Amino acid sequence: MHPGEVSPVGLRAFSKALRLAKLALLIAAMLVPAGCGVLKEAEQLQSYDMNGEAIPSLNSVVGDRKLTGKSTGTENGVPYAAYTYKSDTPFEDTNAYFEKLCADGFIVTQDWDGSQDAGTVELMRQSKADDQLLVVTAAYEAGKVTVTLQGGRKARGL
Repeated sequence: MHPGEVSPVGLRAFSKALRLAKLALLIAAMLVPAGCGVLKEAEQLQSYDMNGEAIPSLNSVVGDRKLTGKSTGTENGVPYAAYTYKSDTPFEDTNAYFEKLCADGFIVTQDWDGSQDAGTVELMRQSKADDQLLVVTAAYEAGKVTVTLQGGRKARGL
């Protein structure tokens, strides 16, 4: 081989690495819109589905807020879904949401101190279909409101 020439082995290795990089970029480009689509879909919800029941969404009560996160899982055997929204008026949004849920038959199980800075309120009601409790927690702090829904707790005497 002469100086400045590229060996066929080196050229094949470079070509393979380039193909892998292109494939990785293509896969990444396909995944980003899918994740954005999930948030966009959740952002447009007018209600949350909890154990087959429709619970008003934050956006249906206070107007359009940008959804910045959604998570689901199970905690102590109880399924939950949490929606976090960007809000310039988190205290007011939480208060309006609290009032709507109370008007819809939820009762307060954990009231908040009315702090303008940050707080949490928890409400619950018995499911219309069975003896399960539906629990909604609204937590707010500077710039955001998080609504967490839990279903599946057994009701006792409600």
